[in-house]
Amino acid sequence: MDSWKFLREPASHLAMFLSTVLMQTGLPESRMPKGFSLEDFNFSKVYKCINQVGQKTMCDVSRTMYLHSHVNSTGETMSVREYFKKVLDLGSTKLKNAFSKIDLPLLDKNIMKDEFDISFAYRLMTAVCYNIYNELDSNCQQNITILKSLRNKISHKYQSNHLDVTAEIDNLKKVLKEIYIGVGNVLQKDFKENIETMEKTLSDIHDAQIRQDDMITYEEDVKAFKMDKTHKLIAHGCKELKTLYGQLTVLNPCTWISRDSSESSLRKFRVDKIFTPLKIEDSDRKILISELLQASTRIAGEEKIPCALILYGLAGSGKTSLCRYILSNWCGIAEKIINTIENFDLVFLVEVRTVKSKTLTEYLTQQRLPKTHNEQFKDSFEIIPLLQELDILFVIDGFDEAGDEAKNIVEEIFAKFSNKRIILTTRPEYHTDVVLLSNRYHVDCLSIEVCGFDDAGLREFTIKVFTAVEENEMKRKIQISEFLKYIRGRGKVLGSHLKLPLTLALLIYLWRDNPDILNRVTTATNLYCELFKLCQKKLEERLRTFSRTGAVQNVMLFLGKQAWFMLQSNNICISEDIKKKIIEKCEYEKINDIEFMSAFLMCEIDESNEATESTYAFLHKTQMEYLAAGFLANAVMGGETLDSIRNKITEWRKYHEVIVFLTGHLAINHILEKNIGPLFTLIKKSETGIGNYNFWWKILTEALHHRKVAYTIARELPLRRWELNDTHVVTGLQLLSNTPVDLQELKIEMPSNVEPYDIPELLDTMTNLRDKLRNRYDKNNPILVELHFWRHNEYSTKPSDDFIRTLHPWGHLTTFTGSLGNQREGKEVLSFCFKLKKIRVRIMTLEAFRSLSKSLSRIYKSVKLLRVTLALPVYNCAPEKLSNLQISGGLEVTVPDIKDEDKEWLNGCVRQICGGKGCRHITLPNSQLTFSGIMWLLPALRGIGCEKLSLETVTDFSYPERMTLERKEKEMCIEINWIN
Repeated sequence: MDSWKFLREPASHLAMFLSTVLMQTGLPESRMPKGFSLEDFNFSKVYKCINQVGQKTMCDVSRTMYLHSHVNSTGETMSVREYFKKVLDLGSTKLKNAFSKIDLPLLDKNIMKDEFDISFAYRLMTAVCYNIYNELDSNCQQNITILKSLRNKISHKYQSNHLDVTAEIDNLKKVLKEIYIGVGNVLQKDFKENIETMEKTLSDIHDAQIRQDDMITYEEDVKAFKMDKTHKLIAHGCKELKTLYGQLTVLNPCTWISRDSSESSLRKFRVDKIFTPLKIEDSDRKILISELLQASTRIAGEEKIPCALILYGLAGSGKTSLCRYILSNWCGIAEKIINTIENFDLVFLVEVRTVKSKTLTEYLTQQRLPKTHNEQFKDSFEIIPLLQELDILFVIDGFDEAGDEAKNIVEEIFAKFSNKRIILTTRPEYHTDVVLLSNRYHVDCLSIEVCGFDDAGLREFTIKVFTAVEENEMKRKIQISEFLKYIRGRGKVLGSHLKLPLTLALLIYLWRDNPDILNRVTTATNLYCELFKLCQKKLEERLRTFSRTGAVQNVMLFLGKQAWFMLQSNNICISEDIKKKIIEKCEYEKINDIEFMSAFLMCEIDESNEATESTYAFLHKTQMEYLAAGFLANAVMGGETLDSIRNKITEWRKYHEVIVFLTGHLAINHILEKNIGPLFTLIKKSETGIGNYNFWWKILTEALHHRKVAYTIARELPLRRWELNDTHVVTGLQLLSNTPVDLQELKIEMPSNVEPYDIPELLDTMTNLRDKLRNRYDKNNPILVELHFWRHNEYSTKPSDDFIRTLHPWGHLTTFTGSLGNQREGKEVLSFCFKLKKIRVRIMTLEAFRSLSKSLSRIYKSVKLLRVTLALPVYNCAPEKLSNLQISGGLEVTVPDIKDEDKEWLNGCVRQICGGKGCRHITLPNSQLTFSGIMWLLPALRGIGCEKLSLETVTDFSYPERMTLERKEKEMCIEINWIN
């Protein structure tokens, strides 16, 4: 069949277009008809090129693939449905998953004769001719994907003033040519004639000018484009969504703190002004906000960008702010920082707490695209099949707040859009549920933790908030300086609470109102207590008159009661029923309910409804836990016992933070002393675990270091040995300092993705142990300590010396993993570690090596294993400058980044440091050794007693070389362990 026969058929839209425009008779813009512009005409050129010339290319190559013997479609006689059933032996379910509802009429037709669009051609290649498609090179596959997306991207360029017709058509020529060439290479078919015809047609369209006598035909073509359902969904849907997202407003919960109306900036914090990049990371790396959509992970052995990103973090850590920032980037409200965000045709925000629909179709057509649906589409069931053809992003915020209906909609998104991009936020306790959901629908996912602010983010956010609330520049600078000084000093006691954006913003308001108050804050309960006192004071000033004393406090306790019930039912969004109860309580206390709820709750306007609705929710779960604990403490003060409260709940393990705040409330109200016994009975029922150092430190802090509480905690902690990691090392060491534990062994281990120097307060806390543990532990009664700083040992340039020094005199080092730096003679950090048995150490300078050697000359009798990594520069470190490392046990040496030209240097270094004792295991990571280099090394290493060589190399060996190495390995009696 002639690939371009359709150009000569009068029924073809493209033929009509060409017949009207290919004559070079131009029409002055002043004589163009009403409603028609040169920009419209240029757009039509690009549209025609993509949707008809591009479509023809996809039809050509997909039909050729379908006819190929490898596909076995028996020529032109078999429909796609028959092929699925008879050749692939797959049922209707698989067929339904592979093709969309839009494709159904084509599945029973003769695709060699009937026309089909780019999307169907793409699915024909990937679902039917997949064995051939998988053989196409990555460049060809990428260009096929680009062409598929261009079909939709053109809708974004309609009526654009920046459409470069020449660049668009030239780019399309390259894309189509690469597709023809790539498919032709695999199928051994020459598409030369097709390419030449395609290029000439595109050039002719590019050079065409409009004629007056064929305006009717042109207008019909433009009308056909405007009536295209995909275009309508993109153009109208994009406009509606961007309008909606521009209106999404979270009412500032602190508007009532304003001293006067001139502080209008308090009333609305724009996301583009306030948002501060959060600390986000997966298991072993930090991820920049700009690279969020490009973050990759290993999937089935390949590095890929997953379809779903699971953002998990504590309540108030900034997950919702991040979602809003993503939307603002797509809308163009904020400066575009997130890479590739502009590639999405549509972005759908699914705020779980505001979902009122029962199905995804209902949600999309009623809560997100009601105007587009009502004005442009008759059948709501068209929406999802059309969306499946687009590049879309779902941003699902607050999975942990989902009810049954919302969960069904989230599940429907994973089921029907499993190959689209999804960003979902949740609290950590629901993280596993989301991973299981992804696995159930075969959606590749990457889990990323939202950690709130790091130190730099905290500073940046502080500056932005002060900029929003203080107009006087000089005054603002002074306030920022003083507040940051507080944070670095007394504010450290608030710990992780400072990482939460919402809490930090409230803290700033509190500090601005009265800095002296914060100097008295020593616990989280203190903090929230002062915050709510300020709230109450400002609200009372606003309301002015009351019918009774303490009315606001009474409603606050009632709010705490509702918070407690909501925690038990796992809700954060206030239901209409609870809202009604709060309103009734306000009416009883003669308080304006809107004023009260706006002061203490977050009010969210649902702009998707014509009748604007306000949804109230707590700021975050921590606020609920504080208020609930206040309600319980008030019940205790009213005569109810803690035992009675404990017996009402079976699963107290879900309420650890409530217990922490309850401890604080009991201490603040001076009723902790008589309730210590029942409190610890309650804690036991909550199953905190004896190694939950963070929890126990919070309890001790909230108890204001009550002596009896400290003794009780000491009995609950592990008796003999503690193992601390980066998540609780600081709190564990604080407990060691402040409770009368009788510890014998302590292990501190930091994984390779954690820099010990970056852990807030770690070095200071370890330094203070010398004074804190005085008269408890010394050189005659030490704690035996293991230190493992894997980052220092593997690649960090920072030495571990400062941490080792803090152990004197209370701790004796028995095992060490890390690195050593340059040390003064006589001050070597390991020289007095006479109980040190195992050492894994990274050496980066000759001075550090000499310090290690000198230390070993004093302590060698105890050292049973030394694993030393020589990360020394080859160019200025001659082997003869090294000395023998004296130990009583085994020696293992690691030398990274070795090349063939370094092999003699390596041999000399190992011989120099091991002396006559030999070195049983040598590891060479990230080497560039070739076959000849390894063949030279094996006998050399055998001469120094090497029994095992662990080798990582970027060099590929041929099969004969591999066999030769195996024979050499046996001959030399050296086992080669190939790391890669």
